[in-house]
Amino acid sequence: MKKRSIACLISALLVLVSTSACDFERPTKVTLSGGSTPTFKFSGSGNLGTFLVYLVPPSAETMTHSIEDETPVWSLVAQPDWLHGRPIEEIGKLTYGVIPKGYTQPNEPQPLIPGKIYFFECETTNAPTAQGFFQIDNGKTVPAQAKLNCMTTRDGKAVWGPCAMMIGTGTARLLGQFGITALLAVALSFPIPVFVHNHRFDEAVKNYVRNPNNDNAAILKAESSQNNRIALTTHLEISGVFFVLLNTAWLWRRRRTSPSPV
Repeated sequence: MKKRSIACLISALLVLVSTSACDFERPTKVTLSGGSTPTFKFSGSGNLGTFLVYLVPPSAETMTHSIEDETPVWSLVAQPDWLHGRPIEEIGKLTYGVIPKGYTQPNEPQPLIPGKIYFFECETTNAPTAQGFFQIDNGKTVPAQAKLNCMTTRDGKAVWGPCAMMIGTGTARLLGQFGITALLAVALSFPIPVFVHNHRFDEAVKNYVRNPNNDNAAILKAESSQNNRIALTTHLEISGVFFVLLNTAWLWRRRRTSPSPV
């Protein structure tokens, strides 16, 4: 009974942690728009620490240094430092070259060249950051794709190779969320007692009590194993129900807390 109470308490704490995470931490998202002057629209629960824009070199995939070692074509930093930025949903959106309240501009905006690809990095605290590529095409700001190099290890040596790209992290986050809810579902379901009514097990117990020989012991062991399998299957089915409920609640809460389109 004591172990069951502890398990229930742990499960309750896990649910509280999961609910709190859904309530207070939403990944940073940046939506591109605008003409020849880009606009970066924000959503998420983080605070904007820095915002940087880099020109991607034509041979970026062969670079032997990080693109962050390049000089940004534009940058913003929160004041007094990047740890004290404003909530991104309070800022709402950035227009290239415009300094929002509470920020300084270490690198003044350089003219954006049509057809060139640019990399932006939106670094936030209290929530995952966002990164991506864009270009000016036919007078409009549109998403773009590019390859960057990052430092990695190969055969025990440090080498430069293709980055495990930042683009597409939404899928990774979704898989991570499913993994967390799967663990929570299991933690919630297994403390629940499962009562298995197996008539053959009852008969096996009676026969063993009357005549505790090897044959009856083997039958009782087999029926006991069958009971355990039924209980495990039932727990897994309950876990599936909890998994669906947790993810439904998470997706519903995410929609409720996401900002409405402007």
